[in-house]
Amino acid sequence: MRTTRDIKILFGISVQLFLLALPIIKTVDFMQNDDWVYYRTTADFMRGVIKLDPYIGPTFYLQGFMGAVWGYFFTLQTLPILTLVFTILNFYIFSVILVKFFNQNWLTATIISSIYAFNPLNVYTAIGYMTTQYFMFFLLLSILTFLQFEKTQKNIYLFLTLFSSFLGLLIRQVSLAIPLSIFIYFSLKKDYKKALISFISFIGFAFIYNFFIPLTPRIREVGLQLHHFDEIKYTYSLIYGILIILSAFLMPFIISIFIERTQLKEFVIKKKKSVIFVVVAVLLFIVLNKFFMPQEISWGEFPYFENTFERTGFYPRGVSGTKYHFMGSYDLFRFWDLAAKIAVSILLSYILIFKRIFINFHFIFIIVYLLIMVTVETFYDRYILILIPFAILYLLSIQKTEFNLWQMLVKILFGFFLIFLSYQFAMDFVLVNKYIWSKAKEISKSANIPENKILATNAWKLNYLNDTRDYTYNFSYDSQVVNETYRCCYYLVEVNEIYYPLNIFVNPKIYLYQLRSITSIIDEQTE
Repeated sequence: MRTTRDIKILFGISVQLFLLALPIIKTVDFMQNDDWVYYRTTADFMRGVIKLDPYIGPTFYLQGFMGAVWGYFFTLQTLPILTLVFTILNFYIFSVILVKFFNQNWLTATIISSIYAFNPLNVYTAIGYMTTQYFMFFLLLSILTFLQFEKTQKNIYLFLTLFSSFLGLLIRQVSLAIPLSIFIYFSLKKDYKKALISFISFIGFAFIYNFFIPLTPRIREVGLQLHHFDEIKYTYSLIYGILIILSAFLMPFIISIFIERTQLKEFVIKKKKSVIFVVVAVLLFIVLNKFFMPQEISWGEFPYFENTFERTGFYPRGVSGTKYHFMGSYDLFRFWDLAAKIAVSILLSYILIFKRIFINFHFIFIIVYLLIMVTVETFYDRYILILIPFAILYLLSIQKTEFNLWQMLVKILFGFFLIFLSYQFAMDFVLVNKYIWSKAKEISKSANIPENKILATNAWKLNYLNDTRDYTYNFSYDSQVVNETYRCCYYLVEVNEIYYPLNIFVNPKIYLYQLRSITSIIDEQTE
C-alpha cells in the first residue's frame, strides 16, 4: 500500500535528520532564555521534589517528569538531545498527517514538512530545553487523531484527541484551545453530541487545571489580560502582526494558490471577478497597513515581536551590546516584510471574492488561538510556531490536490532559503553561547570569583542572581570603539571571533571585559 510505504520512507528520513542534527545538539552545554529554570526544576523532580520553581510560567509538569526519567539514565546535561528527539518526532508526525489526510507522497510531504521543521522559530526552540517542542508533540498528535476521527468516525480517536490535549495541558496552558476549538467546530456543524463531549472536556480540563494542578504564584497572578480587547490598537496590531509573520513563513503556500492550473483558468474565465479581486486586494493592503502600529506590540520593524527571531539572529538581546549583522540583512527583511503584507492582502481578497471560506478544524483553531494570544501578558514570537502547522493544513485544504511542478519548485526554493537562514542563526547562536558559558565558568574557577560577579548571557544572569549588579567581568557584542563605558572603565581581556563554514555575519566578535579599579580610572584621567 502506497501510504504505508511512504510512512516508512518518512521514518527513515526522520532518522537521518536526527543523525544529521545530533553532532550540533551534543555541543549544547549551556542554558538559554528560560530553560535554566526548567533544568533546575527537572533536577528537583529527580530528587523527589515535585514542585515548580516560582519563576515558571507554563504548567511544565509532564515535561519535567519526562526530563527526570531521561536525566536518570543519560544525565541532565543531555536534555538537549531529548528535545531533539521530540523535534524530529514532530517532523515525522506532521509528515504522516500530510500523507494520510492530504494526499501527499513521501517526497512532497518531506518538502512541506521541511518548511515547518526549518522555520527559524522551530529551529530556535529545538536548541536546549524549552517547552515548545514537547508541547508541539502532543498538539500534532491531537491533529493526527482528530483527522483520523473525522475520517473513520470511531470514537476512540476523539478520545485520543482529547487525551493528547490533556497531556499537552500538563506542559502548556494553551492546550485548552484544542477542546475549545473542537467544541466550536462541532457546534458549527450542528453535531451537538460531539460538541457536548468536547465542551465537557474543555470545562473538565479547565477545572483540573485551576483546582488540582499546583500552579506557581507567577501563573496565578498573571492570568488572562482581558483588558487588551479594550485596547483596539494593540489587539489589531497583534493579530495583523501575527498574520504578517505567518504569511512570511508560509509564502510558498500562498503563491501556490495562484499558480494552480484550475485557479489560473478561473482568473481568465471570470474576468470581472478577477478585477474585483485585484481592487479588493489593493484596498486591503492600504487599509490594513494604515492602522497597523507595530510599536504597540514590540519592535517597530519586521519581524516585530520579541524575543527570539530578530534581524541579527536568535535571541540577540541575551548578550549585552548591539549584535553584529549580516550583509544585506536590512534589504532582506525590508522586502520580506513587504512581500508578507502583500501576501496577506491577496490571500484575504482571494478567500472573500472567490468564496474559499472553508471552515474546518484548522481554521477554527487559528481564530481561537489568535483571540487567546490577545489575552497573554506579553506575546513572544515563538508562540506563532503553534499556528504554523494549522496554517499549512488550512492553506492546503483550500487548494486542489493536483500535482504542480511550479508549486513544488517554489516550496523547494523557499525551503532551501529557510534552511540556510536557520543554519546561520543556529550556528551563530550555539557558538556564541557556548563560548560565553565555557569562558565564564573558566574565569570563575581560575580567578576564584563567584559566578554572579560575571555578566554573561541573560540565562546566566538569572541563574546566578546579582541584585547589586556589581559585575567584575562582562561579555558584550560592543567593542570599546562604539561603547564609551567599556573604553573608560574596563580592560579588554579577550576578543573571540565566531567561525563556522559559510558564515555570512560581518565582524562576528564577542568581547570580554574586566572592570577597572576606581583608582586606575582616576589616574588615567589625571594624566
